[in-house]
Amino acid sequence: MRTLVVSVGLIALTGCTTIQLGERNFIQADRPDRPAPAQPINVQTLRAMLPAASLHDERITTADGATLRGITVRQPGALATVLYFGGNAFHIDQHAGELLPALAACHVNVTIFDYRGYGRSSGVPAIANMKDDALQIFDHVNADHPGTVLVHGQSLGSFVAAYVAQQRPARALVLESTTTNVRD
Repeated sequence: MRTLVVSVGLIALTGCTTIQLGERNFIQADRPDRPAPAQPINVQTLRAMLPAASLHDERITTADGATLRGITVRQPGALATVLYFGGNAFHIDQHAGELLPALAACHVNVTIFDYRGYGRSSGVPAIANMKDDALQIFDHVNADHPGTVLVHGQSLGSFVAAYVAQQRPARALVLESTTTNVRD
């Protein structure tokens, strides 16, 4: 009985707590005190994996002067173009070696960018910046591949991708590993 009373009391007390959530809980960009991501991707290895594809470095300068950097894999006869928004810890140099061949195997072009303040991109990340940057990236990709852009987001990127799909005419939307509850 005593255990039940204590348990009920603890549960009641947790209902009185305040949890402060802010951008810092969701966005964890690169910092000098954290280890740098892996070395730049090996372009020769990617070319060996995707012999018919061409690799292109992408660069967009935002209105406030940040530089967003990405990579596009273009394939002959591609059925569509996937614009991929990675998770919170996504870095081109760390993840592109596995991601690009996996998506390109679906006979699509693939474009990926590092978020502002992550990896190759400069600037300071914030939710407002991520949303604006994502729209600018979509517009850039859609200008090259009009009407064929599928927006794919993984984890944190699923929120970015969903926002883009609400604001722009994406051909399709893929949400991978999005959150399933408030705590996540």
